[in-house]
Amino acid sequence: MKQSSPNQQLQVSPLDEWTEPEKWVWEQVSRSKVADFNAKHSKKLDPRKPEGWTDERLVSPEFIETILLTESFKNIIPRQGFWILGALIKKLWTYPLLT
Repeated sequence: MKQSSPNQQLQVSPLDEWTEPEKWVWEQVSRSKVADFNAKHSKKLDPRKPEGWTDERLVSPEFIETILLTESFKNIIPRQGFWILGALIKKLWTYPLLT
């Protein structure tokens, strides 16, 4: 299995149906960077308060499933995994393989 490197450019393009925040997350993840919406928007939000949580931070469970389970995407993810900070996930999501 091929391992990604920090210098690696996007080798797999984001899917057209992904939102702009999801495309941005993929760009960060594929470059072994933390996808930090707090830094991107220069504002750390309080997860206990609804203010500021807009669609510009929205990441769907389907997006996460795609990058974790689709061979072409998961092969780009660094061996150490990835971090997404300050994201909004509206849907309840369970990953059956982890339970």
